[in-house]
Amino acid sequence: AVRGARFALAGLGFSEVVNTDFLSESELDWSGESREGAVALANPIAADQAFLRTGLVPGLLRAASYNARRGRPNLRLFEVGRRYAWDASGSAVSERTVAAALLCGRTPAGLHWRNKGRQVDFHDAAGVLDALLALWPGAAAQRAPGASGLPAYLHPKAAVAVLIEGKPAGFCGLLHPGKLGFWGLPGPAAVLSLDLDALCAAPAPRRAFRAFSPFPSVVRDISLLFDSAADYAAITAS
Repeated sequence: AVRGARFALAGLGFSEVVNTDFLSESELDWSGESREGAVALANPIAADQAFLRTGLVPGLLRAASYNARRGRPNLRLFEVGRRYAWDASGSAVSERTVAAALLCGRTPAGLHWRNKGRQVDFHDAAGVLDALLALWPGAAAQRAPGASGLPAYLHPKAAVAVLIEGKPAGFCGLLHPGKLGFWGLPGPAAVLSLDLDALCAAPAPRRAFRAFSPFPSVVRDISLLFDSAADYAAITAS
């Protein structure tokens, strides 16, 4: 799972970063996580590494901030690592393997002369999310807009939760504009996170050969009109 996620994200044009497993108090507060739920270190090696990380997004944003201050605001970064939290009993630390990705700034120019690039949006991150979930079709993961438990730093109108058998297994969305100033990022940023342990626990599907298409690939924009009350999950399932 770890290798598959790494290869997939690298193939989509992302650069891998390797961060430490620690967060500062200010980064923890920014993420909206309670200090009581986070694992505090008894003897941190530095003041800005007082907690074990509760997710990988702050580390990606820290790397993006470093690059933006040096003239590289348009980035596609990812990391595969562990996040930590107290278990239900509160006496032991639970570890989960997670893949997270960040898109910020503008998208690269396309092959067509009219594609000059644009600012990243929710759909860019959602496309990456779908590409990753396609690696585990047996997980039958669902996207749930407006689900409870989404991180506080996501825009409430541009975020979805990933559910596997009704249980949270990740999220995807735009960062709230009010949260960008903490990192000094000039433009929009989209993030996604997937619990690889939950995906690997899903039953593996039986693989079947599918013939290659004899037709060349075509890139076109199409528009579909739906009723405003239509549910996204029902549209994608149809």
